[in-house]
Amino acid sequence: MAPNHSFDGDKLTSPYSCLVSGEYSDLTITCGSMTWKVHRVIICPRSPVLKSACTRGFKEATTMIINLKDDNPFAVNLMVDFLYTGDYVADIDADEPHRATRSNPDHPSTIGKLRTHAQLYCLADKYDIKALLEVARLKYQGCLQSGNVFNEFLSSIPEVYLPQASKTLRTVAITYARKYSTASYFKNREGSELKNAIKDTPEFGFDLLEAFITAPLRGKCRNCGPDQPAESLQARCGRCKLGGTTDTY
Repeated sequence: MAPNHSFDGDKLTSPYSCLVSGEYSDLTITCGSMTWKVHRVIICPRSPVLKSACTRGFKEATTMIINLKDDNPFAVNLMVDFLYTGDYVADIDADEPHRATRSNPDHPSTIGKLRTHAQLYCLADKYDIKALLEVARLKYQGCLQSGNVFNEFLSSIPEVYLPQASKTLRTVAITYARKYSTASYFKNREGSELKNAIKDTPEFGFDLLEAFITAPLRGKCRNCGPDQPAESLQARCGRCKLGGTTDTY
């Protein structure tokens, strides 16, 4: 679904209309079964990587066809939307073409918003689309703050830890995981989900462990703001509940 904009005039709507119609296209992007008739004047200034593909002696410079064969077509579709509009919308209308089916397991409405934003972040990193990096990070972070999404968050970890993903999104993920990986999670089904996520993505487990070791206690400071390392002034025994426990570790 194309993002809705309230900008005056046709500064954004005209280029997007040309994308939809394919009018004046001088470059084709393909991914899976999907094809986009795009325009170099829009694509190249926003992605140095895609610009290089069609200007520096690669076969794409002759054919003017770029095949993004290793990417998720639906994530690429949102990336192209962003290149033309400056935004993307992960919500999918029920009657939209290519909606989720058993044959389309990577469709955004199937994998969830968090994984979709993580995939967009990875695409932005891969194709050096700096503005999309920031937008995808903010959308991912916003989803984490929207409610109880811990299980959906865990399903996004493989995308967050793809080789091309930069450290920034991982920091967002670890901050969230550290805050909500409490003892109560290990007493119910979420505990097994977290264990599976760590087993499937060991680097995530290492980063989470490192976060707890380097700063065992974090909190909000009136001077420095939220998510600051903290020190405990006093501890009490977890067994008898009396204060004054020392030599904690």
